[in-house]
Amino acid sequence: MNERFKELRKALGLTQSEFGKILGLSTSGVSDIESGRRNVTEQHLIMLSNYKKKIINIEWLRTGNGEKFKERSPSDEVGYYVEDILDYDGHGNPFYDMIIEMMKTYAELDEKSQAVIRNYFQNVSNGIHKEEQED
Repeated sequence: MNERFKELRKALGLTQSEFGKILGLSTSGVSDIESGRRNVTEQHLIMLSNYKKKIINIEWLRTGNGEKFKERSPSDEVGYYVEDILDYDGHGNPFYDMIIEMMKTYAELDEKSQAVIRNYFQNVSNGIHKEEQED
């Protein structure tokens, strides 16, 4: 598993220091795992399973079976983007604040106004799909 751990870090294009930050380890802690002086723990696996940029196949890391990464389904991708956009660290996120205000304002509109907004975005979406089909 230690060799796959190192292979995974390299496949993600991360330094030992960057990988350590994801796992809550120092650079030397990552080095110790990669060299076999320390084992990968269940906590490390949990933290890797929460990595957002790629879906890591924990079964591959444990056993070597399967592929390193799993394909991201469309719902996984949407969930990742929503979570990333709405990430709130308690210090303010202007994008988060803007989306919340838009949602509040939309909710306060009467039904006819909401329908106008939905129709507008449907037309924009249709225009985008039409352009994609023409290309």
